[in-house]
Amino acid sequence: DTSTLTAPELTGQAAFMLLLFCSRQLIRTISCPEHPAVLLLDDMQWADELSLQLLEAVTTDDEIKSFLVIACYRDGEVSVDHPLQQRLGAIHRAGTVLSEIHVDNIGKESVTRLVSDALRISPSQAHPLADLVHSKTSGQPLFVIQFLKLLSDEGLLRFSLSSRQWQWDLNAISVKRVADNVAELMTAKMLRYPVEVLRSLKLAACLGHECDKTMLDLLGSGDGEGNNGSSNGNAYHKGRVSSIADHLDVAVADGLIIKSGALTKAVYRFSHD
Repeated sequence: DTSTLTAPELTGQAAFMLLLFCSRQLIRTISCPEHPAVLLLDDMQWADELSLQLLEAVTTDDEIKSFLVIACYRDGEVSVDHPLQQRLGAIHRAGTVLSEIHVDNIGKESVTRLVSDALRISPSQAHPLADLVHSKTSGQPLFVIQFLKLLSDEGLLRFSLSSRQWQWDLNAISVKRVADNVAELMTAKMLRYPVEVLRSLKLAACLGHECDKTMLDLLGSGDGEGNNGSSNGNAYHKGRVSSIADHLDVAVADGLIIKSGALTKAVYRFSHD
């Protein structure tokens, strides 16, 4: 008789050690000088302790070659005693080469190129507007984009059909009061949305920094129970199958959400993440 061998089910620390072992073995296999591997990790300021241990394990393994890890984090949220900083220190002490690149706001020249590309005009034509935009936004990229959209929404930046080019009012823009940061600007814009759009944004936020249309359709497939018996709430819930994605498209048009992928498999991601 042939007997079947069943591996014992691992839990807790034993399961995590197996994960570390398998992760190291995988990277050893897929990375080599002919085919180097690159791993990009974003928002590392929110990484949990087990993820940081896994990061240390794969970056301090002497048998792993031709492997580059790009870890992005918001330095304003990572103090010297933050778990990420402590783990990076341990990785450095183990002999792994670390290079820090501080990504700052963009300068006037870059803002000029951005405005020039966005409005399809020459840099010299864009220069006066770009200087003003930079002074209002301090060159924060998302702030620059949202500020330009705001100027368009309010008619201070408009496309002339007669001259077939963009026109703007520098004097009106220069005296315009602007939010202190992009968060305030985006909040003010969202408060002008219809209530249905705000509800859809709240639902999307509950799903994390991104969600797909399949999940939105599942949220819209309920029968409306649990809405305090409100007929308005139930009608909204029942009609959400297509309207959640439609309402999010309003935020997509404003640049608050980035939409990618095919129509039926679209993915919605908050731009500020």
